[in-house]
Amino acid sequence: MEHGPVNAPSAFDLKPRLRVLAVCFLATVAVGFRHIPRVDPDQLFFLDKYEKPSAYNVLLLGDSRVFVGLDPGAFDEAIPSAKCLNFGFAALGYSNAYFDRVEQILSHRSARPLVVLAVDASALTDLSAGNNAFTDVARMTPLERFQLRLVGPNWKEPDPIRRPHRFTDNGWIPVTGIPFNPSESLDIFARQFRTARCSDAVLSTVAKRIRRWRSQGIQVLALRMPTSRDVYRLECDLIGYRPDHVRRALTEAGATWLDLPPSDTDSYDGSHLGLAGSQRISAVVSRAAARLIGP
Repeated sequence: MEHGPVNAPSAFDLKPRLRVLAVCFLATVAVGFRHIPRVDPDQLFFLDKYEKPSAYNVLLLGDSRVFVGLDPGAFDEAIPSAKCLNFGFAALGYSNAYFDRVEQILSHRSARPLVVLAVDASALTDLSAGNNAFTDVARMTPLERFQLRLVGPNWKEPDPIRRPHRFTDNGWIPVTGIPFNPSESLDIFARQFRTARCSDAVLSTVAKRIRRWRSQGIQVLALRMPTSRDVYRLECDLIGYRPDHVRRALTEAGATWLDLPPSDTDSYDGSHLGLAGSQRISAVVSRAAARLIGP
C-alpha cells in the first residue's frame, strides 16, 4: 500500500503549539517566582557568595557581624599566600550544611588553609541554625536562582532610603553613613531571641567540625566579633552565652582563640562595625592569622 508524501506542518498549524509552549513556560516561571525567599540585591549577594569556586585558602565564617566587620583584603595583605573570602551570611547559625559548603569552597591544594570562625550567641542557637540567608540560597532550585539573577540586579527597594554600603566580590560589605545608635541592637535582640537559647548541640556541631579540620591540617582561629558591652551582657543574660564554656569547647577541639576588645564607639548599632572599626579589627585578626599559619 503506497502512502503519499507527508506534509510538514504549516506555520498556521504551529502557532497553537507555540502558544501552548509559551503559556507553559510563563506559568513555570510564575510559579517559581513564588518560592524565592527574597528577590533583592542582598539575596543576590549571598547567592554569588554561595556559588564561589573552590579557590580560597582563607575563609571568614559567621553572620552579619563578619560580613561587615572583616575585610578579606587585610588577610590578603598580611598573608602573602592568602586568597581570602568572607563567607558570612545574615542571621547565620552554624550547621553541618554550612560547614559542608565551607569544605567545598576551601581549596585543598593550599599548603596553609585557614578558617576564621566567629562565634557569638545567635550563631549557637537552633533558631539561627535553621533559618538564615545561607539556608535561603542553599535551598533554591536552579529555576529560582536563574530568576534571582535575572531580577535581582534591577530590583527596586520599596523603602526609599538608599543603602549606605556597597557589595564587594570578596564577600565583604563596608558600611558607612549609618547614624550612631548603639542601643538599636538591644531592641532587636530582645524581640528576635525572646525564647531562643544557646544550644550545646550546636556548639558540639562546631567543635566536631573543628576536630575534623584540624585532622586535615586546616588551622582554625576562633573569636567573638566585637560588640558594645551592653550587647555582650544581653547575649549572656538573654540567650545564655557562656564565653568561658564556648572558648573551652573550641580550644579543646583544636581551635586557637583570639580575644578581641569590646567596641562601644566603633559599632554603629551596638552589634556591627562601621568601616573604620572594621578596618581596625581586620588588621588585628589578620595579623593573628598570619602568626598562626606561619610564613
